Amino acid sequence: MTGEALPDVVLYDGNLVPPEAALVSAFDRGLLYGESLFETLKVVEGAPCLWPAHLKRLAAGCVELGLPLDLLSLEAGVHALLEARPLAYGALRIQVTGGTQPGGGRGMTAPAEGRRPRVIATVTPLAAPAAAFYAAGVAVVTAGDLCRPLPWLKSGSYLASIAAKARAEQANAFECLLLGGHPPVVLEGSFSSVLAWDGHGLVVPRPRGGCPGSPYKRWSRKRPPWGSS
Repeated sequence: MTGEALPDVVLYDGNLVPPEAALVSAFDRGLLYGESLFETLKVVEGAPCLWPAHLKRLAAGCVELGLPLDLLSLEAGVHALLEARPLAYGALRIQVTGGTQPGGGRGMTAPAEGRRPRVIATVTPLAAPAAAFYAAGVAVVTAGDLCRPLPWLKSGSYLASIAAKARAEQANAFECLLLGGHPPVVLEGSFSSVLAWDGHGLVVPRPRGGCPGSPYKRWSRKRPPWGSS
């Protein structure tokens, strides 16, 4: 998804501001150390899909990194953002960074007291995936030498995924699947979650091998949720 127009309004620490006002300090821990988390949600008719699951994953990541995220404030801000910029189809992206060091200065670790993460969210209209993708599938490549740090977190440290997506584009493929372990198993896509229909239910990669997708467990059904197999 390249060449997208920049959003004209940004949720920035609870306030709706123009993009030029949504500035991040040069000493933000997200910039200095990659200490950040994000979630990208599909929006359909103004509603973010699977909102509770995405919020739960974001909150769990913030607890692990010691970032005191105000969930009620975030939900209110996202609601205001979607009210201000309603979408028929598009994406909502939420980013939480470590903010600046309490008391100033630098350091690999930050004191718990006085921590104030930076919370930014945007919405972007998108075109729906081509019908041919569902009818005929897409081409993919694999990479066994790329792995994100702390892969169970939806982290802003995304260099491995960037490199994987670049490999896919160089091979004229839609996606690159990241592999790990011996023997290698599928972990995740460079920009997508991986779900497979095994004839009995939907299955996903093992937890903590990659970023947990949704659903997190096998779904037992007579046919795939999107129709016949």
